[in-house]
Amino acid sequence: MACALGNMTVGLIVAATVAASAAGAAAATPRGFEVKGFVQGMHRNEAREVAHRNGYELHESQSGTVISKGGRGDLALFCRDELVRYAYATRGGFMKFLNQIKDLEGNGFRRTNLDLGTQMGSDGKEQGHLTIYFFRPGDPYFATVTLRGNEDYDTYNFTVQYEALDRAAKCQQ
Repeated sequence: MACALGNMTVGLIVAATVAASAAGAAAATPRGFEVKGFVQGMHRNEAREVAHRNGYELHESQSGTVISKGGRGDLALFCRDELVRYAYATRGGFMKFLNQIKDLEGNGFRRTNLDLGTQMGSDGKEQGHLTIYFFRPGDPYFATVTLRGNEDYDTYNFTVQYEALDRAAKCQQ
């Protein structure tokens, strides 16, 4: 579910942040992402409270903390107990994927990068993905929208992910 970012992509996003700041971008306090009541930077215990209050369950996995409700799971990543990434899958295929992109752009996000890829799955079938990276000047995070498909399932769902720009630094400390 999580998308790996190359150093070049992160560098471009950070450079865009610095350029926007240097150009005298609005002096509003940067706001972190907020998804389903989970807010960038919130402590793991606070996220647990939000989850329980909203009927979600939390389970630890190798990839992060799975936040599930009704059999569907989102994925949160905490570094030193601070929320730095939140990803969720949604159904709807290509048209909802396009509408998600329009929604992000309508809220001031700019497309910054694109990643296309194919690979052979463990089932021997070719799989593919299209990931579009978004950044809104002044925000301390970026967003990605990933459409996946394969020979059998085509494009039945997509993933939306929000990630703190300083996630790598926080997770390595």
